[in-house]
Amino acid sequence: MNVDISTWTVGQKMELGLQTTGLGLLVVFVSLALMIAIIMVLSRVLRDKKKEVKAPQVASAAHTPIVTDISPPVADDGEEAAVIAAAAAYYLKMKAGGATGPVNVTGLAVRPYRSAKGIPAWGKA
Repeated sequence: MNVDISTWTVGQKMELGLQTTGLGLLVVFVSLALMIAIIMVLSRVLRDKKKEVKAPQVASAAHTPIVTDISPPVADDGEEAAVIAAAAAYYLKMKAGGATGPVNVTGLAVRPYRSAKGIPAWGKA
């Protein structure tokens, strides 16, 4: 179907433009209304499922102890101390003249460190 709009009047072109705009707005708002309806139905369905699942969890949560210490676990094998010592040795070697490979620095004393338990979070920074 060939339509030659060059022969149309300005009023006919304006009418076609308004019809196209109206149809586009109608499609957009109908699709938004459908999405809102779908979300409302899904939220009601999922809310009912959450209530059914939460009831057993509340009963078992009463028997579970609450953990208040959220500090990361500390390795007991000295791995962290070795990494800190290696980093310090590398830093000292770089400061002394540059290191390009493995670092063997003598005279480096590795002191024991203690955990920061009991110190407030703002004091650990």
